[in-house]
Amino acid sequence: MCNDLKSVLSKTDYEAVVEFKRKLAGQLGDALMELKVFGSKVKKKDTLYSDLDIIIILDQVDSKHKDIVFDAAVDVNLMYDVVISPIIYSSTEYSNDLFKETYFYKTTQSEGIRV
Repeated sequence: MCNDLKSVLSKTDYEAVVEFKRKLAGQLGDALMELKVFGSKVKKKDTLYSDLDIIIILDQVDSKHKDIVFDAAVDVNLMYDVVISPIIYSSTEYSNDLFKETYFYKTTQSEGIRV
């Protein structure tokens, strides 16, 4: 699996992901721990209607953090004509031993590309 996001995404998708991270970093600061793109776009199996699957790991998740993430996704979706599908986890949830046994966790670890 290639770990260079720029080489696997289209120019528009790449710019949208970079802008999404910039917005999140600006509003969440140190609460933003990790951001990874995974799914069909990274695997180069996307179609015209594929979304950008992005997992966001925060130090903690509350309604304010969720609002910031979803508002940023909407802004970037409209700005770049893409569909970002954010999936939010707290670092505690994402590092839970039982969660680490799930297919979802293993997939995001093996194919996810850090932004």
